[in-house]
Formats: sequence, C-alpha cells, structure tokens
Amino acid sequence: MALPKILIRQIKAARALLGWSQDYMAAQSGVSVPTVKRLESVEGPIGGRPDTAEKIIRALEAGGVEFTDHDQPGVRMRKRPETVADLTDNIASLEARIPEVDEHAKPSPEKAMQELERAHLENEIVKANSKRAELKPKASQKPEAPTTIPIEKLNASNDE
Repeated sequence: MALPKILIRQIKAARALLGWSQDYMAAQSGVSVPTVKRLESVEGPIGGRPDTAEKIIRALEAGGVEFTDHDQPGVRMRKRPETVADLTDNIASLEARIPEVDEHAKPSPEKAMQELERAHLENEIVKANSKRAELKPKASQKPEAPTTIPIEKLNASNDE
C-alpha cells in the first residue's frame, strides 16, 4: 500500500490536535519512543522504514485526524456524522445559553445585543431541530424488505 506524502510537521500537528505526547503516540502506534523522537527531530517528509511511518499515520488517523494534501499539506479533525443524540445535546446546550431579556427595560446597546444573541441561538435551535427531524426515522415508515431473488432465477441467469 502506497503511503501518502506526509510531512513531519503534519505528524506533529496531528499529535497536537489529539493532545498526544510522543510517549502516548508511540504506545498507540506500536513504535518505540526513541523512534518517534528521532523521526520528529527532522523536517520534511516522514522518514524511516515505511512500515514504521504507516503505523504512526494509521494510529493518528484512528485517533480522529485526517491528513490533507490539497494546495498545501495540512491536518484536521475528521468530521463524524451527527446523531440524533448529538443534536439533542446541542439543542439543550443552546437553550441553556439563551439570555433572558427584560422586555420592559429601556432600549440600550446591551439589550439590543441580548436580543440579537437570543435570535441567533433560536435560529441555531431551529436548524438543529430540522436536522434531528431528518435523522429520526418516521414511525409510519416501515423498513424496506430486502430484495429476494428465487434460486431458480439465479440458476437460470448462470446458464446463459
């Protein structure tokens, strides 16, 4: 398997994103700590034996990072798909942050900012509720039955 061209800077950045020490990365990848230190002590593409580089890269990817190589090499956290539970937690968090606005208070910049923040959070809640509704299976929807093909048809198509 050909490895992508990964730079030592990307390895260090990935490790930093995950909050991993060199010792922890060594343990996760099955590579010795001195090897990790030696590899990270130079600049440029990751060197050493190809299987060592692959172990380190795979461990970092398993930890949740994604190496990018578009216009400029980089690294980022891999997006995980949102679940109904994630969205429900997000909605609760947003609702807890909605500021109380005193409707009888005199107009002021502070009140205007509170109203703006409130409107923004309410909009985020509406968007999260929409996503959650899309993810929830409809009670009226029945799962599709798997397609079955009679054995006779399979045998007939093999004869042709």
